[in-house]
Amino acid sequence: MTFSKGRRRSAVAVALVVAAGGLASVPASAQAQPSAPAPVVETFGKPGLTEFAVPAGVDQLTVEAIGAGGGGGGGGRASDEVGARGGSGGGGGARVRCQLPVSPGQMFNVVVGKGGAGGKPDLLYGPEQIWERATPGAPGSMGTGLMAQQGYYSPINFSTGVVVSGGIGGDYALDHRTVLGSGGGFLVGAGNAGGSKWKCAVEKKELRPLGAWAGSNGGEGHDGSLNYGGVGGSGGVPGDFWSDTLPRGCPFQTVGRGAGGGTGAAPGATSAGWGGKGGDGCVAITYMPVP
Repeated sequence: MTFSKGRRRSAVAVALVVAAGGLASVPASAQAQPSAPAPVVETFGKPGLTEFAVPAGVDQLTVEAIGAGGGGGGGGRASDEVGARGGSGGGGGARVRCQLPVSPGQMFNVVVGKGGAGGKPDLLYGPEQIWERATPGAPGSMGTGLMAQQGYYSPINFSTGVVVSGGIGGDYALDHRTVLGSGGGFLVGAGNAGGSKWKCAVEKKELRPLGAWAGSNGGEGHDGSLNYGGVGGSGGVPGDFWSDTLPRGCPFQTVGRGAGGGTGAAPGATSAGWGGKGGDGCVAITYMPVP
């Protein structure tokens, strides 16, 4: 095969480049850059207190807290002719999201509230067959959140941190009637049962949250009929629940949910249904790790 002079010169030039070390180096701007570290999310969903130390190099936390749900109220006693009404549902826990300035190594207490116990139903008790009155569901634990150990006294009395409250328990069925279950967002000494109370502070100075929402009310128990007791009211859900933005790791099916009320007794029955237990709270802490 023969080559023209021009093609012969090009071939020689390519051979010289290869002999000198291959293709020219890629500019630095075109080289692959190291990717930024992904945010770290630590989730706490077991009721109780856990210590948390701020990692090295971290100076800001995004904290999201969801309060525990209230327990459902116990079902009521039936008459001889008509089934009793069901207990009302417990309220959903309130929810708050805050950014908190911190120092590396700073120690915090993570407090996760426990869902409220279900209310006892009306029932016949003892050899004398005495009716015992039903009871309301217990409220979700008072405070769920993250509190600095220095200046920490209780989940509602601290200087630095984030806290939110649980829902109120549903009422029991009384004389074929119940009261609507109260919503979340209640802090002792502040606000009312249906409010959206929260606290986010640094050295007692309150911070504006990224978001704060009240839990929804529990549903009212349903009337009984000639043959059956009424169904208990549905439990409320935590604040902003349907936005599909629950923190990763907080159990969607239970977190912060109020429990349903107990079923009312049917005519002639000796016991009604217990109220359900409210869902536990949850705390999610997000931060950017040091590369």
